[in-house]
Amino acid sequence: MSDRSAARLGDAWRAFERRWLGLSSGPFAEEAERAGWLPDGPGAACWRCGGDTGPGEADGEGCGGCRLRRVPWDRFVRVGRYAGVLRRAVLELKFSRFRRRGAELGRLLGDALGDAAAESAIEAGELLVVGVPMPRWRRFARGIDHAAVLARTSAARCGAGHRAGVLRRRAGRELVGLSPSARRASIKNRMYLADDASGLLGGVRAIVVVDDVRTTGATLGEACRALRDGGVASPADGGPEVWVAAVAVTSSRDRGGNGPGLVGVPKAGG
Repeated sequence: MSDRSAARLGDAWRAFERRWLGLSSGPFAEEAERAGWLPDGPGAACWRCGGDTGPGEADGEGCGGCRLRRVPWDRFVRVGRYAGVLRRAVLELKFSRFRRRGAELGRLLGDALGDAAAESAIEAGELLVVGVPMPRWRRFARGIDHAAVLARTSAARCGAGHRAGVLRRRAGRELVGLSPSARRASIKNRMYLADDASGLLGGVRAIVVVDDVRTTGATLGEACRALRDGGVASPADGGPEVWVAAVAVTSSRDRGGNGPGLVGVPKAGG
């Protein structure tokens, strides 16, 4: 396809989005520049729980909100806080079938994954990116699997491996609006590994589970459980780490909770 044809196709698709999907936003980079928004910089978030931090607040054991708690993953990667222009972009992807937003946000997440891999002395090609699964009826109703779009695009951006359909999800109650404890109870045991785990792991040092937003961490935690219960060995037994990655993370003020400790349970003796 020539550059001129690609430009015409892009113009036609944007016209379709405006007319039929009711979308008026421009490219995310322009929206972000107008809002003065930038992705997280060093020290903006805890590598372990994904919560907001200031300079020096997180160390090798996490931050004050998660240091004394168990979390179900080995590393958390995020683009930014769920607020302002980033929140709007996530909602456009999730509820308006705005696929271009998925590609834009996925590229930002891919950049964050590449940085996290470098910090962990892992080659990007040693990451395997999988999306949090969506029930089939919800995918049909919404017209888009936003986590799948983010997983595919972020993997392509940073050079990681990608595999669709690794995790499956049984139908159940929608989690939006539920309390943290109700979210955990509702999602419990609803995910499972669709494939033989042994076929996932050749040359993989970390499996990355991708979603759009982390609220309490219940959904991402359930995905981690499904991987481990499905036969993915822990690092102590020679298996890969399990990372989670979200475009945005809600703060304790946003959800009325008590900080990132909501994602885990107290450590033994803690």
